[in-house]
Order: sequence, then structure tokens, then C-alpha cells
Amino acid sequence: MSNSHLDPELSDIYLERLAVAHQSLQHIHRDMRDYQKAVQAAYKILEQLRVHPQLAGALSLSAAIPLPSEEELPIYLDFLSRVIEQLLKSGLEPELLRRIRQGLTFLLPRLWTPPEYQLKAFAKLKPTLRKGAQIFDNQVLLNTLSEIEGLNPEKQIEQVMAGIQSNLVAYEPEEVGLIVASSMPFVEQILMFCTLPGLYWQVCITWQEAIQTAMITPPALVVFQWDPTESQTFPTPEALNKMDNADILAVTSDFSTTELEGLPERVDQVLELKWLPRFLPRLLRKSLLRQRHLSHHRRQDFLTGLPSPLGISHQFEQLQNLISRLKAPLSMAVLKLERFKLVEKEQGPYLASQWLKSFAQKLQGALRKTDHISRWSPDRFILLFPHTPMAGALIALEKLQHGLEQDQPFLNNPEYLPAFSAGLTQVKPDMIFEEALLDAWQLMKEAQTPGSSPVRCRAEDITSESQPHILLLDDDPLILQMLRFVMSKQGFQVTQLSDGNQILDILASKPVSLVIMDVKMPGIDGFEVLEMIRKQREFDELPVVMLTSLKGEEHIARGFELGASDYLYKPFSPSELVIRIRRFLK
Repeated sequence: MSNSHLDPELSDIYLERLAVAHQSLQHIHRDMRDYQKAVQAAYKILEQLRVHPQLAGALSLSAAIPLPSEEELPIYLDFLSRVIEQLLKSGLEPELLRRIRQGLTFLLPRLWTPPEYQLKAFAKLKPTLRKGAQIFDNQVLLNTLSEIEGLNPEKQIEQVMAGIQSNLVAYEPEEVGLIVASSMPFVEQILMFCTLPGLYWQVCITWQEAIQTAMITPPALVVFQWDPTESQTFPTPEALNKMDNADILAVTSDFSTTELEGLPERVDQVLELKWLPRFLPRLLRKSLLRQRHLSHHRRQDFLTGLPSPLGISHQFEQLQNLISRLKAPLSMAVLKLERFKLVEKEQGPYLASQWLKSFAQKLQGALRKTDHISRWSPDRFILLFPHTPMAGALIALEKLQHGLEQDQPFLNNPEYLPAFSAGLTQVKPDMIFEEALLDAWQLMKEAQTPGSSPVRCRAEDITSESQPHILLLDDDPLILQMLRFVMSKQGFQVTQLSDGNQILDILASKPVSLVIMDVKMPGIDGFEVLEMIRKQREFDELPVVMLTSLKGEEHIARGFELGASDYLYKPFSPSELVIRIRRFLK
């Protein structure tokens, strides 16, 4: 990733999302392999039952009857398990039937999810990975995604997992490991056998020294030499409290003479010295991966209790799916507290953290319950405004700014009012989380420039969403030209079509306020187009005005029965059409 102009914390969020994608791919890969193993095991059971002298007849299995296909296998095995339930009551081969029933109970859940489901999930994940890689200039992942075309699905997933893993290893922050020992040969042995990528060792002779080191840089791993005869080798309660997130490993010279009762419960592993070269690297690697997994999958902020960026990214995806179906607006803001560093510098970390908690509570109280708030970094927050156009979100942020300026700050000092800078962006239907976040972040940086408004957004986003969008459908280019002129003059956005087959694609790609269409058209006519629209539940409330020269009552009745909102005869008055349209757009 070579986008050096990006905030490192943006890259951190991208890496967290990559770690989640890697975990999803692991699940997809595992489910595909489990399915194949379950299919093989199921056919093996059926083959054995076919040759059983008693059960073959009782279960209606014979060599003359072909076995079910892979698609039919789950239904067939479900039926077979029910037959076995009945046979168990008859007392026929009870032990064998119980084992078969247990096997089928284990296999059936794995057979109900065929690889097609996993392949759909993978196909849905690939565009998101590609777009994120383009935004953050992740050439490793871009090359991987371009090279997998033509491979079988399982190989594709494995290659993408390897590409993501190489990113996570290359850009992981360095973790600290502590070695607590007074014996230099022991320390040298650890350093010789346990050189891991992303792990930096620090050596402490005493536990008191280890405590001081941990206060500066919290360790991910702690390895100490444990001699039960020397009390100073025991970790003190204070040391364990200071290293509550670290994995702790004790190494003893002779495991057979060691009494584990004296070992603190906080110690995670005990290893004998002679097995150090063989087992310690694997244990440390596993521990390091667990620590990174925990940091990547933390969905809640420890200080404020708000969702973390990873937590709100999950909420973003759910809202994105919802607004895409409902054609509702979604806005995102990145908010930065401009005076946090000053508070931290002059009042200290504790009061600064209490000030942050107070601000988070005020933020939650000032916004709607349907809005989503996340703490991104010490002084930054992410806000999601579902079902809210840009103009509404801008008003909410300006009210929040005004309310916080008027409010007495936590520290009872006017200098520390929680003023903020914010960037506000409109989330498009095809935007991924990182893309929307980057856009809002860039606007927030613009808001920080001297003389700029504290809340920045793009004027065209507010202008475009405030203009109703009219979709015109007519095969006559003169009518289309006239309608476009009239609608544009009224300040409406206009999209014109001459083929009704394209209308659902247009409606799915962008929000439409109203449709005006002709009835008599070659190929698919207006009534058929109207029927297509009304069959889609998300367009039930979309106003549709029919224009036609057909004046028969049966045509009018058919139009209204199919769901037309209004019916206008040709030739029509443009001013009358505008009046009727405005009635639906109020």
C-alpha cells in the first residue's frame, strides 16, 4: 500500500477490514471442504448399507437402484434418518442403526449448504476487496485478484487468502515480547529459536524491571524462566495486573519435579526447557496471531462503549443493503474534536478521557436514536445518518455544533468547549465503507483549514438531492425533447428513455421521484412497463403518470387497475402536466 498521503488510521481501518475478510474467506473455504467431505462420507455410508444383508432390504437399498444425485442427497438422507428412527423401534440392528443415525445427524447440516452458497458469498466479496485495494493502492491484492481468473473456485479463495495474509503480515504493527530471566544462556536460547516477523523482544532481569517496561509499551507476550525453588522468579500480582492482555508462558528446567499448585492461574502455558526449540516457536506464533485477531476484531470502544470503526462498518453494510432496496438516502460524517490534544496536554490523560466520555454522552443525546455513532480514534468520531438527506444531516451537525458551543464544558473552562470540525458526504449505493470514510475524512481535513466552515460538504450533493428526479419514457423524440425542456425549466433532474426494457435497470441504479411514460410504444407498451414496475415491491409508492392518445374507458380503467397514479390525454398542456406532477412531489 503506497498511498502515503492517507492518514495512518485510515490504513489501520482498511487492515482491520482485510482481517475480517480473511476470516470470512476461511469460513467459506472450510464450508466448501466440509461439504465435499460430507458428500464422500454420505455415499460411503449408502454403499455399505446397500450390501448389508438385513438393512438393505429394510431401507429399500439395492445395487439395482441408483444412488441419489448430489443435489438430492440431503433430502434423501433426511428421509433415511426418519426411516431409521422407525427401524430402531423394531429392534433390528440397534447398535449399527444408532451409529448410522449419529453419522447422518452430523452430515446433514453440512450438506444443506452446497458450494453454490459459498461461491455467491465469495463473488460478492471480490468487488469489495478490489475497490478497497484500488483506494489504498494495494498492488499485492490487486495482482492476486487479476491472477486468479481461470482457476477453480477453491484455488481462487486460497490465493486471495494468501494475498490478504501477506498484507496483514507486512503492515502489522510490531508487537513487543518480554523475556524475564537472569540467565543469559536462557535468553540467548529464546532469541535464537524465536525470531518471528513483527515480534520485537525486550529482556528484563527482574519482574520490577518488567513492570516499568510494560507501563511504557504493553507486551503481547511474556516468557519467563521459572524455578520453583527461587521465589524471585515468580511473577508478582502487580506484574500480572500490568500485563493483563499479554499471553504469559513459563519455562521450567524439569517438569516432572514441578508442582503446578504454586503457579499463578494467570500463566497460560508451561513448557519444559528441553522442548523449547521444538514447541516454543509454534506456541508464540499461535499466541501472536491470537493477539492480532483480538485487536482486529474489537467491535466496541473500551472508553465510551460506542462501536469501534469495525463495529460501525458492519452497521454501514446493513444500512447500505437497506437503503439500496428502499432508495432512501444515507449520509456519513467524520467529526474531529479540535481541542482534545490541548485538554490532554494541560489536564492530563485521565481528565481528557473523562471529557471524551462526557462528549460521547452529549453526542448520543443530541442525535436521533436511529443515528449511529462510532469512536474512531482518541479525538475522532464517525456518524451515520440513515434515511437522512445531506441537507438534513448538515442541519443536525450545525445544531450539534451550536448546542455544544453553548453548553458548559466538562472542565468548567470556556477554553475547552468541545468544538469540532466535520466532513459530511452522501453515501452512494455502490460505495464501500472505506470509500465513504475516505471521502468524509478528506472533507473534514478541508474543514480544518483556516477560515473554512467547521462543517464541510459538497454543494452539488445537497443541490442534486434537493431536485426531484423525473424519468421520461416515450418513443417519440420530439415529445421527449419537449418534456425534457419543460421539466428542466422547473428545476427537475431528468433522465429520458425510449425503450421500456431498460426502466428497471434505471430505477435500480438511482433514486427516481416520478415516472412519466407513453402508453403506445413499439415492442413493450406502457401498460406492460407499468406492470413490471408494480411487480417490484420497492416501487409500490413510486408515482407513475401515463400519457396517451387512447381515450377509451377500458384503457383508462386498465391503467388505474395496473397502478397508474394519473392519466393525461395527448395533446396535453405542459403547465397542466407540471401542476399534476407537483401534486405527487409534495
